[in-house]
Amino acid sequence: MLDVHHPYGKVGALPWMGQAGVISYGVTPNVMQLLDISAQIRTFNKGNDPSASDINAIRTAVNSAQRLVFLGFAFHRLNLVLLFSGLPPEHQSKTQSVYATAVGLSSSDSQQIRHELFNLENSLMTVSIFEWI
Repeated sequence: MLDVHHPYGKVGALPWMGQAGVISYGVTPNVMQLLDISAQIRTFNKGNDPSASDINAIRTAVNSAQRLVFLGFAFHRLNLVLLFSGLPPEHQSKTQSVYATAVGLSSSDSQQIRHELFNLENSLMTVSIFEWI
């Protein structure tokens, strides 16, 4: 099963999502649609507030997944801490492997990301960073 989470919200729903406020791909939204979809975007402060976001569900998903895949993620330290914090210290993550894209990042930056993910999660997993995707 694939769960996709957007900690800082999203800009509208696609037709297959079965949600209100659908804007088809490639369509230019009108003013009212822009106001509606802009309300779905969260700032960092709202993204880490459990009452204003689904951060607890995201943390649970991150810590219970066997595999994590990061696509288009900037790997800022605050974002990593946001995802990997909030669980009791005795909690043992089930994550065995992490896959991430790092298009446009240097090899040294990719190595640093690999190191941070490894340290934030646990020492039993593998971390693979793909710079060419």
